[in-house]
Amino acid sequence: MADVLYFSPIHGWSAQQNLSQFVQVCRSELSVFGIDLKFDEDRWDVSGYVDLKSHRGPVALLFTELPPLRCRRSASMQEPFKSFAKSAIRYLQGLRPSKSLQTRLVGLRALHRALTEDGSVADPTRLLPIHFNRAVKLIKERVAATSAYQYAGQLEVINELMVECRILAVPMKWRSPVKRHERLGKVGPEFDAHRLARMPSPTSLSAIASIFNEATSPSDVIVACVMAILCAAPERINEVLRLTADSEVTNQDPLTGKPIYGLRWFPSKGAKPMVKWTVQTMADVVRRAFVKMKKMSAPARAIAVWYEANPDKIYLPAELEHLRSQEWLTLSELAEVLFFDPVNRSVIDLWCKANEVSVTVQGETRLVRFDAVQRVVLNMLPAGFPIADPEHRLRYSQLLFLVCRNDLHKSRATYRCMFMRPCTNDINIRLSGGSHLSQSIFEKYGFREPDGTPISTTTHQIRHYLNTLAQLGGLSQLDIALWSGRSKVSENNVYDHVSGRDVLAMVRAAVGDPSQTKGPIARLNGVKLLERSEFARLKVPTAHTTDFGYCIHDYSMLPCQAHQDCLNCDEHLCVKGDSGKEGRLNDLIRETKQLLAQAEADQSLQYAGAHRWVEAQKRTLARAEELKRIMDDPLVPAGAVISIITPVMPSRLTQAIQDRQKLIELSPIAAPVKAGRRRRA
Repeated sequence: MADVLYFSPIHGWSAQQNLSQFVQVCRSELSVFGIDLKFDEDRWDVSGYVDLKSHRGPVALLFTELPPLRCRRSASMQEPFKSFAKSAIRYLQGLRPSKSLQTRLVGLRALHRALTEDGSVADPTRLLPIHFNRAVKLIKERVAATSAYQYAGQLEVINELMVECRILAVPMKWRSPVKRHERLGKVGPEFDAHRLARMPSPTSLSAIASIFNEATSPSDVIVACVMAILCAAPERINEVLRLTADSEVTNQDPLTGKPIYGLRWFPSKGAKPMVKWTVQTMADVVRRAFVKMKKMSAPARAIAVWYEANPDKIYLPAELEHLRSQEWLTLSELAEVLFFDPVNRSVIDLWCKANEVSVTVQGETRLVRFDAVQRVVLNMLPAGFPIADPEHRLRYSQLLFLVCRNDLHKSRATYRCMFMRPCTNDINIRLSGGSHLSQSIFEKYGFREPDGTPISTTTHQIRHYLNTLAQLGGLSQLDIALWSGRSKVSENNVYDHVSGRDVLAMVRAAVGDPSQTKGPIARLNGVKLLERSEFARLKVPTAHTTDFGYCIHDYSMLPCQAHQDCLNCDEHLCVKGDSGKEGRLNDLIRETKQLLAQAEADQSLQYAGAHRWVEAQKRTLARAEELKRIMDDPLVPAGAVISIITPVMPSRLTQAIQDRQKLIELSPIAAPVKAGRRRRA
């Protein structure tokens, strides 16, 4: 990683002067993207410095204008904004490293467009809030609503940089108006469509299991093994492709004494390397996947090991090693050096032409120089070789998922002298079809959805699926985050697709079971005329989410009578283990205590009606604290359904009598009158 260099602006200088100095520092003194970076070029090749999970080829940054809608061609940015954009990208990557460089670059392009679309000079020191707001609008026209928040966030980062470096003529701190995309509710067609798009279909899961047992070709085996490992733990695809051949770990369970099986993971997004123990039902499947991949990747890893020891020599198998001493190779010998399987003459001719290898004719023999072939092949080594993952210092020779070049291609000949690392797109495109493939892996093996439509899925859908299963199983939010390799528990929500129907089924299953419920709902098993499951179905006809739990009120019978006072309603249930809802419960307790203190102060000042607020806040506080006590009880299992006994509300007559009594107590005390006969006038 490059050394971090902080730019210190000169307070007495103008914005233009600080901008010039900032650009000079970023051009000459930073080592981000390499000390030999060609700063003044409009295309930066940052391969080897940025690892994009879905990308295998060169990673390039293009400093071009934001093109108009439905137009792909764009001209170069205008100066001096272009130099500023290059400096900002380089400086921020050293200060705040990101894999979303393209997102950051799009933000700079949008600012450039907002600044120049009226014919003004592309001077970044002239940027004002109106330009940042215009840039947001330009971005929202081009990206999905769910992504606009991230792009706008990069604009905030750019604004902070400009303020700190004093390169704004009018210093201002800008905040993005784009809010994070709101999470959908648990019911309704919109949620169902969202859930369907994020989760794999049952048919696809069944098909993957069958393909895993049947696959024989390299591309099919790799896809099947990746999916098998993904089904064992909710991992990201780039984390699976980062597994090493020695990732397997076997140990003994300290509680049961039985052997347990796990994998060494290198998580993304901030989590630390860890060993994840595989559930027993999936351990044998993962073991089989490792056996298959080790066997398949062995030749590619051997080639990588060769190039680590011999970076300036082409790899040759033992039977062709004698060719290394020759100055010239025949085209038939060239075919043997390059490819596993025999190829026709036209393939070799095309290879020589594409790689600018000169062919010399001697009599009836066509020859190429060995050195020329060696130079071309060595140029095929991936950027940054031998390091495959700079963040975790993993070498290509260590990777489990490594294949010979073109091994995944349907029609191209497979190299015997060069390797390649599969990327995310290589896997996903075989799960959905497209590109050079005529059919997906599901179509290849004859699998379709029950309605006849093609099966299409992605690797990330498995992560959503396992997270949802964990939510349904009552796993704590902290454990789900750890299992998924997340540094923040709050990110669990994105992967939680538990529907109202799922909650309904969970509640019905728990009704009447004292081990799974607390409160009045636990005593419903006293009903003997119906089966427990049938009574639960009638008692709990529906369910939807609330701030603190779930409401089981049937809105087809009567509108809500509690006016969103959920905590004091007998149709409100809570499920232990949801950290988000438990956090809001703690917030409610703190807020209620504050409101109660204020109401009691108003009551002491004899404000009319204050006593009612005191009683209401005491009632809410008591129920909230009782619920928290149950939530914190270690004897109550995670996933337990909890209901609180409904408080008995005073009738209107009782309330009127109480109010009358309060008025009497607050009125002046009248002098007592003695009883006696009324005297006649």
